[in-house]
Formats: sequence, C-alpha cells, structure tokens
Amino acid sequence: RGITLGNQWRLGNFDMAVLLDRDERPAQLLFQAGVPGRIGYDRPAALRFLTKALPRTERGKSEIHWSLRLAKAAGGANVDERTELFLNSIPADFFSKWNVRPKGYVLIHPGSEATVPYKRWPLDRFAETAHRLLEKEETLVLTGLASEQGMAGAFPNHPRCRALFGKTSLEDLIHLIANSRILITNDTGPSHIAAALGVACIAITGFADPKIYHPYPNPHRAVYHPILCSPCFGS
Repeated sequence: RGITLGNQWRLGNFDMAVLLDRDERPAQLLFQAGVPGRIGYDRPAALRFLTKALPRTERGKSEIHWSLRLAKAAGGANVDERTELFLNSIPADFFSKWNVRPKGYVLIHPGSEATVPYKRWPLDRFAETAHRLLEKEETLVLTGLASEQGMAGAFPNHPRCRALFGKTSLEDLIHLIANSRILITNDTGPSHIAAALGVACIAITGFADPKIYHPYPNPHRAVYHPILCSPCFGS
C-alpha cells in the first residue's frame, strides 16, 4: 500500500507536502517520491525526511493550532482556529423518517474506534446516563456503526429511546448532530462535528490530553479522567 501511495505522489508532480501525521512513514514516502518541499514537525523519526521542520514547544495547545501553524509555514494565510462545517439542505422527510423533532432530543454516540477500545467510556455508564435522561422526560437518539448494533441491548427499551446503529449515512449523522440539543460521546469524530456545527457536546476522554484533542472551540466540555498510560500514543 505504501509503495502504491508513493508512486501516486511521484506521478502527481507535487511541489510541496504538509505532514500532519506523527508517523515517519508518510515523510519517508514523500522523500522517496521526490516531492521537493516537505514540511512537518521535528519528530526525531521523521526529521531526516523533511526540508522544513517546526518545533512544538508550547504545551497545551489544540491540535488545530499546530496544524494551522504548519499551513502558515507552507505559505497559507492567517485564519482563526474555529472549525466550520457547511450542510446540504435537509431532506423534507428527515425528521419524520427518524421520528424526532428538531432540537427535541439528546444524541448519544457511545462507540469509538474499534482498534482503540480504551477510548470508550464503559457502555453501562452510557446506559445509566440514558436511564436518567429518560426519567427527565428527554427523547434520546443513539447512533453508531452497524458493527456496534450489539450496544443497543444495553440501553432502555423505551419509546423515547431510538437506536439507529448502522442505519444512518454520514450525512444523516451530521444532520442529527446539527439538530440535537446536545451530543454525549467519547473522544470521537462526532464530537468534532458538533464543535464545527456549534452544537453543545460532552466528550468523555481518558486516552488523550483534552487540551490538545478536545472539541474546539466551546460550548463543549471534555470530561477527563486519565487512564494509566494517558496520553497513550505509542503505548
């Protein structure tokens, strides 16, 4: 796969590459592909393959801050650090299809990367949260991958608790997040979608430093309890 990707980059006649990845492999492939400009951070493993390496000296800065700093080093314009996401028009039957009202539900997304299970808050805690919200007369929408359908059994069997695991497209999920009152999730992609849409989000994390990877900007809260290896990259 790496050889194929390197060949594509060689044939693309690129002038410059900006490396956001921490891994040395993309930097090495770009070097071998002959891309003349290779900008990244001065990670020891990747340093020898870069033409320009920037230090990461300030602690506690968002990953967005560092990515934009690389873009600026490549000649990009100064931009603010807010994330934005622009939606297609919502289908006329969208809310009737999922049997919800706009801004009338709490969205719970209890999954995360299957390869990193310790990024997940325990499922029984999500289920307990769902019980408490139902006691407060909230309507709940549960989302996730088709491979996570088994999670539905942990949640209350209740008419105001709709399990949509594996039933939504990415665009459906984005519209569901956009029209929820709040999203409750792990350290996941949907938390960053909520941030870009300005939807309030509670993101529960112990795997990574929330100062760096939290949904950005506010109104979002990262609930952080560090696990033994935190931050766990490379562990």
